[in-house]
Amino acid sequence: MSPIGLTTNVLIAHAEEFHGNTEIVGVNVKGERRRTSWGEVGARSRRLSSALVKMGLRKGDRVGTIAPNTCDHLELLYAI
Repeated sequence: MSPIGLTTNVLIAHAEEFHGNTEIVGVNVKGERRRTSWGEVGARSRRLSSALVKMGLRKGDRVGTIAPNTCDHLELLYAI
């Protein structure tokens, strides 16, 4: 058993610390390539998470997402 829970915040923190400059390449819904990094995904996810809290989202609330497999959706999943 792991000494720490592998929650999404632990996973993204690890990715930022050890792979922050590693490039991620995705394709948006228009078919255009988007380049980012794990560091950028972490930063954008935290900003989005803060915005969701300001909108009233709280621990224990349920959030559903329906979206294509894009970098934006990845950031949303880490933000929630």
